[in-house]
Amino acid sequence: MLEPPLREAISAKLLSELQKLEQSGDLIIAHHAPSMLADRLSDAIVQQWASEFVEEPPPEVVIETSLRSSARQLTKHFGMDEASACAVARGFVDRLASTRTLREVAELVTHQGAQEIADGAYFCVHLDKGEYYSPSYLDWRKARYCGRK
Repeated sequence: MLEPPLREAISAKLLSELQKLEQSGDLIIAHHAPSMLADRLSDAIVQQWASEFVEEPPPEVVIETSLRSSARQLTKHFGMDEASACAVARGFVDRLASTRTLREVAELVTHQGAQEIADGAYFCVHLDKGEYYSPSYLDWRKARYCGRK
């Protein structure tokens, strides 16, 4: 994955520059969590940069981007705070990576999408109710989506 200190440094620099623009009156940050906005911008920059050099982003970039997107879904749909959502998403990806290669994890998170990964993370890590795609997970997910009507 993209080294956390590097990603954090990019996000911190973006946040600092956004706050300077806001203080100068050139920009208004309406997002409730400016650090999450900086993280999203950082992900977009890294993805664009990676696409300039390779046809397909490295698995580490794909996984890191999925972690951020899934954490946002955990915050939005399960009411988790940002730090908890990031920890749960990372814990879930770590579980996936314990039995798969990085490329396989990257393919899985790309195929499944942020909401499905967030659901799996919530069930498997936060609730600690079982394995991803086990019968109990599928029953839980079915009940959750039936309840959304």
